[in-house]
Amino acid sequence: ASLGIGANIPNLVDSQTRQLISDTTITNGGHSVKFGINLSWMQSYLSNPKEALGNFVFNGNFTRNPFNNRGGQPFADFLLGIPFRSDVALPVYANLRTPFYHFYAQDEWRASRKLTLNFGLRYELNLPWVETRNRQTNYDIDTDPDNPRLVVARDGSRFDRALVSTYRKSFAPRFGFAYQLRSRTVLRGGYGIFIGAYEGTGGGRHLLGNPPHTLSVQIATDSIRPSVVLQDGVPADVLIPRNVKNLRLTSFEVRPKWPASQQWNFNVQQQFGPDVVWEAGYYSAKSDHQPTRWNANYALPGPGNINARRRWKSVVYPGTGIVIEPLAILDAHSFFGSNIFHSLQTRVEKRFSGGFSLLGSYLFSKNIGDTSGFAGSGSAPGNAGGFQDPLNRRLERSIDDQNMKHRFVASYLYELPLGRGKAWGSAWNSPVNAILGGWQVSGITTLTSGQPVSLTVRGDPANTGDTNRPNVAGEWRLGRSRRTLDGFFNTSAFAPNDPYTYGNAGRNVLEDPGLVNFDFAAFKRFALTERFHMQFRFEAFNLFNTPHFGSPNAEVGNINFGRITGAGRPRNLQFGLKFLF
Repeated sequence: ASLGIGANIPNLVDSQTRQLISDTTITNGGHSVKFGINLSWMQSYLSNPKEALGNFVFNGNFTRNPFNNRGGQPFADFLLGIPFRSDVALPVYANLRTPFYHFYAQDEWRASRKLTLNFGLRYELNLPWVETRNRQTNYDIDTDPDNPRLVVARDGSRFDRALVSTYRKSFAPRFGFAYQLRSRTVLRGGYGIFIGAYEGTGGGRHLLGNPPHTLSVQIATDSIRPSVVLQDGVPADVLIPRNVKNLRLTSFEVRPKWPASQQWNFNVQQQFGPDVVWEAGYYSAKSDHQPTRWNANYALPGPGNINARRRWKSVVYPGTGIVIEPLAILDAHSFFGSNIFHSLQTRVEKRFSGGFSLLGSYLFSKNIGDTSGFAGSGSAPGNAGGFQDPLNRRLERSIDDQNMKHRFVASYLYELPLGRGKAWGSAWNSPVNAILGGWQVSGITTLTSGQPVSLTVRGDPANTGDTNRPNVAGEWRLGRSRRTLDGFFNTSAFAPNDPYTYGNAGRNVLEDPGLVNFDFAAFKRFALTERFHMQFRFEAFNLFNTPHFGSPNAEVGNINFGRITGAGRPRNLQFGLKFLF
């Protein structure tokens, strides 16, 4: 819980992209050769206040039982006026620029009547962003990890201005084939490398967030002795360089490898009759060099003030001899994340005929990774899926945030056989036909299993300022018949981690309830004249009002631990008229 409007509000962003695109196709015999370019010049304007108005964070540490780390309420800490942490910062203003240069060539070769091959190569050169007035600074922890320093952008080469090297090896080959095994059976497969388009332009925690152009201060506590008392507010002059302490910095990997994904698949397509196609196949993807944001200036478990125990403790303020200490967390942007996805997928499609069409698909998959979220949030401090032990990131490898084991979706459109020209009601008079004839119905049915949820612990027993996970003391899974809204899993299977230690629970060990949803629509078109028509529509979202329950509370020590206290949108009915001409 926090007091204040929060960080980065209001965040004013404007962008422009100028593009030059050229595509050429040359056909010669069985070859169809395509090549082209996509050149983009991007601009991004940003005005971000960060925590300019201040922010106070309460986590219940000062009202918990110190002997077992249980209890404690953020609101109780608020009533005492003792925050766990306070954040304050200067705003960020920036005008960013970068070009992206993309080139491709491919050859689709019809090798025989039954076999088609596709070969392609793509090259992408994505230059790092620069600020028009060189208002970027990087806390460089890569060049000399034992003596990191703040490097300020200056006129000169692209590297001098961007502070990040240009990765020039983004070659992306692709290959695919289609083979007609029988008259109604086709085998398809392919492999390709796809380059990620990372755009690290956010002002709050990227290269715009460092001195001398802005300052971010995070005042932490050891949960025993308050560092800030609410009635006194943030200490005066904390954002003047000579007075700055607990400085929060940003670091960006100096020579990153650009994120890339290898994707491959193999499937079989079978046609039944004139308008039904069934497809089944294996689809997979492996991503490397995924960007993530994490706290590289960590403090290991132990007693005492957190900032005084961090990996790096001081830095020289650029352009002065002022030494700032201690340092707070470091928002490091590193490209070491990885992910692998395997799936079996099948779908059936009936093209529209006889007044009916259907498209149904089912996915059975598993997604495993070692970072949380996307680069903007990543495994940042405070993120439930963030790194618990930064010295052993292998322990973070688990079911990934977006994993969804089962997903079934079916959509349909059906012209009811009622009214003139239909199977029933062909002799209806005009008033009856106007009311009952000519209706169409459609719908989308979605059934999914749940997505992962990470456990946390109220307070900070490890005293690291980062993610705390509990200890596992038993089997937490419950059968479907035993799950309730007040106990979605066995809460007694988890206990708070001991003081100054990490918990042994993994990342994303829980799963939320999943989704069952039926959307439905009925519509009818009325002819007013030969040229003008009116369409009436009735739409029902979540037709059967099936509860879309939220995730269970996963914070050990929270009074609602294990309970589901929220749900998504209930049934929503809409009626509409559309005038067509």
